[in-house]
Amino acid sequence: MKILLYTNLSKDPGFEKTKEIAKYLISKSVEVAITNEMEHFFKDINCIVFNEENSSTIDLLLVLGGDGTFLAAAHKFYKYHIPYLGLNLGRVGYLTECNMDNCYKTIDEVLNNRYKVNKILDNIDNSILVFTNESEIFDGKVNLIIKNISQGFILND
Repeated sequence: MKILLYTNLSKDPGFEKTKEIAKYLISKSVEVAITNEMEHFFKDINCIVFNEENSSTIDLLLVLGGDGTFLAAAHKFYKYHIPYLGLNLGRVGYLTECNMDNCYKTIDEVLNNRYKVNKILDNIDNSILVFTNESEIFDGKVNLIIKNISQGFILND
């Protein structure tokens, strides 16, 4: 699996929390991608830099920040049709309900294909899906559903 990290620097100065998550993902045999704005801060961590050429290989966009960061990421990356998972680094998150207290558990659920995808909006150009690990548990078939959706979509805890 390859996960792209997108972080709001004002919510994570020096990308310290993001680096911690990157190291955790790498320990789980996940290939980590970062944006070119983050490259300077990640010289000591084995990451690839996201670009047009490798965009089709990204399995998940992990957004670290708040709802504003989540919306900025949706605007920046929508054309790549990557599922989003929001990690709230602020106080209240409606789009980024997952937080640092439960992020590793949530990441593990995603890595183990233990989540449910619910469609919540139907009549917009970009379909939005919500992630939950609280109810039904699916096997790897959910990945087929995710990869066959041609519009943008969101995973959220």
